[in-house]
Amino acid sequence: MKRLYYHKTRNDVVGFKLKVKQRLENLPDKKVIRVLDAFAGEHKIWNEIIKLKPEIEFKIVYLEKIKGLHEDNVEGVNLYYLQRNDLSQFDVIDLDHYSFAYEQLVEIFEQNYKGTVFFTFIQAGLGSLNKSMLNYLFGSPEISNKCRTMYSKDGFEIALKFFWKKGIKEVNYQKLNTVGSRKYYGHFTTK
Repeated sequence: MKRLYYHKTRNDVVGFKLKVKQRLENLPDKKVIRVLDAFAGEHKIWNEIIKLKPEIEFKIVYLEKIKGLHEDNVEGVNLYYLQRNDLSQFDVIDLDHYSFAYEQLVEIFEQNYKGTVFFTFIQAGLGSLNKSMLNYLFGSPEISNKCRTMYSKDGFEIALKFFWKKGIKEVNYQKLNTVGSRKYYGHFTTK
């Protein structure tokens, strides 16, 4: 598992550049920025940002469930951390997940978080979507069980409906087409 994770993040050069650029252009206008990186990996994205923005002091909590990727990681399940900590202490929450961090987003919305959230939405293969998200949007477990791939062509549109229903009226994103998957890198700010 560790090797597979390393391989996927290491080879995504175009996506990496997009993610760094997106964060650099959408940081809060502050001298000290508090960040919760919920899928920290080896800290590549935020290390690059720290290097490019030396005038900003970054205070970052790095969460990662895979052991041994970086000595500064808080190792464990990020959802557990999100549910047990006050998220208002962070200016930025980064959910760069190799899929879509639906459960983590739900927790962020339940805490009525105010700040900037960066997210990744990746849909590969048949593109089945999260059953809990489909239940939430369409109100029927029967439909979500039968139709997880029904929305495979419009998976990101379903994610946008989720954001809309949670009160997020503006989501900024970029799409990256790759062989076998569709990747969206986005962010929104709640006030």
